Amino acid sequence: ENLESNGLPGEILTGDLRRESLPAGDFDLVVSNPPYFPVGSGKSGGPARSEEFCSLEELCAAAGRLVKNGGRFTLCHRPERLVDVLCALRAQSLEPKRLKLVSHNPAHPPFLLLAEAVKQDRPGLTIE
Repeated sequence: ENLESNGLPGEILTGDLRRESLPAGDFDLVVSNPPYFPVGSGKSGGPARSEEFCSLEELCAAAGRLVKNGGRFTLCHRPERLVDVLCALRAQSLEPKRLKLVSHNPAHPPFLLLAEAVKQDRPGLTIE
């Protein structure tokens, strides 16, 4: 519905990314709004917001397996996990290319980071 309402082509696939049921190296783009908090971090939100069922490392491993060379992986995450995100991406040959921090207004600190990585690309990060 979201693709259609925005006039975009594509197909949405759902499933457990940690399983190898989806074809490896077959995707131009993988998008994720993952769980934000490591297990035991004390942050609230329950299993839907914690890495209880899928860690950041597992998510990036799945994205690295699914996207073709030159394909993109985009995700949103918490600013306090920036180093974790960048390290997890690079560990899977997903080179961070774009990063944007989002805040409600200039008087408030960022509450969200948006990142885009390209598989098997050269280093070079643009901060937007």
